[in-house]
Amino acid sequence: MSHLTRPIVIRDDAFTLREIEPAQAAEWLELMSLPPIVEFLPDRFDSLDEITGALNWLVANYSMPVAEIVRITLGVHPTDGGEAPRGFVTFGPLPEDESLREIGYAVHPDWQHRGIATRAAQLMIGWVRESITTEPLFATVDPANGASRRVLEKVGFRELRESDGRETVKCGATRPRNPGERGNLLLRLQ
Repeated sequence: MSHLTRPIVIRDDAFTLREIEPAQAAEWLELMSLPPIVEFLPDRFDSLDEITGALNWLVANYSMPVAEIVRITLGVHPTDGGEAPRGFVTFGPLPEDESLREIGYAVHPDWQHRGIATRAAQLMIGWVRESITTEPLFATVDPANGASRRVLEKVGFRELRESDGRETVKCGATRPRNPGERGNLLLRLQ
């Protein structure tokens, strides 16, 4: 079985995508607790122990055979030597239909509106295509998150359909986290 070439490091002029490190759990918890990020995350982490457990699980995926990988998450770090993660990009199963693979991302508010999410998504898609799969990729986005929707459209995703929020169907959209919330849009990379 083939394995990923490690360490995973993808360089750009403004940032570097690299494997997450559980030793940075406090920085990850801080990043993932920021209101503009936590609002759109499917999972919440309330303690250092919770985020450390999640990071350790993610790190274990780096060493798995490619066919068995569940999720790959790379941190977005400043190229100028800053160590704290300023965002992340991720590849893994769509929670509502694990036969489909999704791309996700988030960046620190200080790094938003600078093209970093778009470039990080482009780099991750290229790496996934080269290292893991050429199968269709999907992404979900809250209809109220216009900036994220524009990022996805810039990298080639197109809307499949909008969920009415009542059910999940294959190639449909995601179910809202709480009753009364709207569903997300499901987009496919063209």
